[in-house]
Amino acid sequence: MKNKNNRHLYRNNQQTEVEEIVMPDTLDDLITVLDETFPSFNPSLDMKSDEIRFKAGQRSVVEWLLRLKKEQDNNVFRRK
Repeated sequence: MKNKNNRHLYRNNQQTEVEEIVMPDTLDDLITVLDETFPSFNPSLDMKSDEIRFKAGQRSVVEWLLRLKKEQDNNVFRRK
């Protein structure tokens, strides 16, 4: 169960007030925000394996969305 008093989200290991985060209006804007929030990273030797897997999973979702958008944009048969 979530703690109702916890009004923070964690982006790039930095605590962020929930009020600062605004849901983007378009899918393109959402992908841009996710891409900026969860950038590609190079693991360092001092990182724990759980942290590496966690960050890799976050980035994997962003890359999947970017690939999906690219395929959709390149589909010449798609109605606009």
